[in-house]
Amino acid sequence: MGFTAANLFKQIRRRRAGLASQPLIVLLLWTAIITAISLGAVGYLNSYIGVPTAGVVMLGLIIFFVWLTTHTKFGRYIYAVGGNIEAARRAGINVAAIRIWVFTISGMMARSAVSSSLRDSRPRAPRPAGHLLARGDCGGGYRRYESFRRPRHGLGGALGALVIGSVSNGLDLMSQPPEIKYMVEGAILLLAVTVDALSRRGREAAGR
Repeated sequence: MGFTAANLFKQIRRRRAGLASQPLIVLLLWTAIITAISLGAVGYLNSYIGVPTAGVVMLGLIIFFVWLTTHTKFGRYIYAVGGNIEAARRAGINVAAIRIWVFTISGMMARSAVSSSLRDSRPRAPRPAGHLLARGDCGGGYRRYESFRRPRHGLGGALGALVIGSVSNGLDLMSQPPEIKYMVEGAILLLAVTVDALSRRGREAAGR
């Protein structure tokens, strides 16, 4: 319902502004697809152990931050700073303040309020690997590494978190010590950054 209402409101605004809008049948089709996937996932989880609280919290946070970065001025400033710091500064954006806010939010998500609450609610839960994810998601924090610095639209960050989380959970099930977990997670991040850097150079060489 929220997805349908938000997109319907967006299409109405685009029509009033004289811009191209999405046909209503496409919106209804996407709504039906999302509803079917959601009901299927909930039904499957309920037949096993129920819908995990951490999954609901994660989905809520993803939706909130997607909205924040794509529909607010603060989100546009984040992409501007991550894309070109000097251009953002010349456009009048307070680059230092944006970087501080981004690091603060990333740190809060990774090491304090949210992750600690979820971790402490589960007995014998391991320490999350959020500090590694925060390093990869802080736009503007690592100026020497374009792959860390450049923000992207979409759910790539959530997918990366799921990959790291799945690997971490698998290593826990294998009773691997923390140092092995950190080395494996670091190797995955290093591989991802290397592949991204090579693909970016290929696109730049091709003029894209």
